[in-house]
Amino acid sequence: MRKLKKLICSVLLLAFAMSFTAFATDIIPASSDEFQKTSATLVSSSSLTISFNVVTRSYSSELGISKVILHDMTSGDTLKYSPDKMSSGYTYSSRISLSGATTGHKYYADVTFYADGLTKTVQTNTITY
Repeated sequence: MRKLKKLICSVLLLAFAMSFTAFATDIIPASSDEFQKTSATLVSSSSLTISFNVVTRSYSSELGISKVILHDMTSGDTLKYSPDKMSSGYTYSSRISLSGATTGHKYYADVTFYADGLTKTVQTNTITY
């Protein structure tokens, strides 16, 4: 009888654990599979710019950057940009100029790539402008 109780408890515990595993796989976004390559680099020239490249596994009607959040590590401020820098195809590379940066401050950015409704956010390098 004791072995039967242990067996029943083990089966119930296993079923309970498997329900959480199944739930976790349902909420993992599929976007990570669509983006084959994403890169974004802050560049300091006459203005602060982001140079970016995105490559997807399938053709996208809308491909590019949908959002940039620039973090000023010197002051603690953040600047938000919605550049809507879009193209179509499998790959897209370009630059975006970011206004409002202060000379002498240290920055990094969170860049959100977009491909037909799917998104992926990456963090850039840190740079002093």
